[in-house]
Amino acid sequence: VFFCRTALGCAVRTKDGMTDMDSRGRSVWSCEQKELATIAGSNPPVFYHSLLAETGERILRYREFILFHGNRLYPEYLVAYQRS
Repeated sequence: VFFCRTALGCAVRTKDGMTDMDSRGRSVWSCEQKELATIAGSNPPVFYHSLLAETGERILRYREFILFHGNRLYPEYLVAYQRS
């Protein structure tokens, strides 16, 4: 398991992986689904930096912090374990 230090920046929150929890009905994705949506009210348009998947509809166990660009995280520790 890797433990990473991250810079989440401005995160968009979702429970289903498709819609923004804070802006009802707004998609978390840009039109091409290759990049997150733009931050509302930003001029010039700025994309969200990370995705925060809250437990609820499709996420059943843990909150997930998802980054799409490797330059925003730093692997801090590698922990090896064995299940018994």
